[in-house]
Amino acid sequence: MRKLGVFIKTYLLLLFIILVIMWMILGLGWYIFRYEKVGMVFLISLIVAMVVAYIMLTIMLKRESKSPISSLHSEFMKEIRENGCTDRFLEMAKRGLEMCSDSPHDFVFLKDFAMYGAEACMLREDYDEALQYLNRININEIKKKDLSFLDGGHSIIGFFVVQMELCEASKNVERARNVYNDAIGYIDDFYGKYKDMDMLIDDFYCNYNYLNGDYIQAKRYAENIINNKFYKDSKMISGQLHLARIYKKQGDQAKADEYMDKAARI
Repeated sequence: MRKLGVFIKTYLLLLFIILVIMWMILGLGWYIFRYEKVGMVFLISLIVAMVVAYIMLTIMLKRESKSPISSLHSEFMKEIRENGCTDRFLEMAKRGLEMCSDSPHDFVFLKDFAMYGAEACMLREDYDEALQYLNRININEIKKKDLSFLDGGHSIIGFFVVQMELCEASKNVERARNVYNDAIGYIDDFYGKYKDMDMLIDDFYCNYNYLNGDYIQAKRYAENIINNKFYKDSKMISGQLHLARIYKKQGDQAKADEYMDKAARI
């Protein structure tokens, strides 16, 4: 969905630029057209601009797909889908991070290499290594970049979520507060823009409140995830699992089992 959004935005931007250039050129010779033909000239210009913009965008996409970092990223995502967090997957993550520059465009690749690499290390309970992956992303620098054109803010929200997951997994309350302070007042601006982004934000706050022992608030955010109508049931498992562990922590094993069963059925 976000890739389609970027495609449409880029196409419309190219279309606008080409139209402006064409009308600046045509404007110099407007005097040769009668007033009633201006509409026809605009229609022809629009059709030509649409075709040219499409050709330019197709060329750009082909060039990008053949770039070394894009090729590695595709292989990287295929590896995790088909084989999970293998040693080869982590090797590609490290190689990808070395290839990324500080440009906003490369950040879309960098955040995947860093965040998926960190999550792979968390699964192996190697939290120090996970932190090294996440430290490749400078949060203060990211906030200065305009990433909304590229992915509508999904990258930055995802980064905060993985940071909080690491804090929760390693039981690092102090770091969690620092991550929370970095995020609060920033990620809230994105709430309500996209339903999938809302789920990420709810997940972030659920983990934070759970780690700090505020189970009432954690439960509220977990229920928000379950009630997010954008998702099919398979996407709500995280909400069920959150509630299961919250009830278990509160000593209500029956409720914990109930939500674990719901997650299992999904």
